[in-house]
Amino acid sequence: MSDRQAIIDEIARKRVIHRLPGMDRLPVRRDLTYRSTTGSQLPLDIYYPSPTARPAPTVDAPLGYPDPQGGVRTFGPLTSWAQLIAASGMAAVLYANEQPDEDAVAALQYLRASANTLALNIDSLGLCAFSGNGTVALA
Repeated sequence: MSDRQAIIDEIARKRVIHRLPGMDRLPVRRDLTYRSTTGSQLPLDIYYPSPTARPAPTVDAPLGYPDPQGGVRTFGPLTSWAQLIAASGMAAVLYANEQPDEDAVAALQYLRASANTLALNIDSLGLCAFSGNGTVALA
């Protein structure tokens, strides 16, 4: 294993320090296809608050760089933020992308079109972005 891969693996295991009761037990819908491009299907995960808090206000967390397999959406820092958002009463959305700006729009279109079946309150939508991902969220 290369030094770079060892660093990536270590980052993937990290989680936020702050914890809320039950955040690890909240429901997650994984690998929903929100867009198909260049022969691949782009997956999306939704972290839900308790079943009684639906339809849920929604927080979308776009990535600022291509990650077509969506591996980064399974990294501990992102999944634990998504769990914290869900434990705070909102649904959190993490997704893979090939073209960050275009796929951010496609993810939002999918969420709007599927809001009822996904039990999301898309009229209460927020974006959560960190570092370079902020420019994608604002695009």
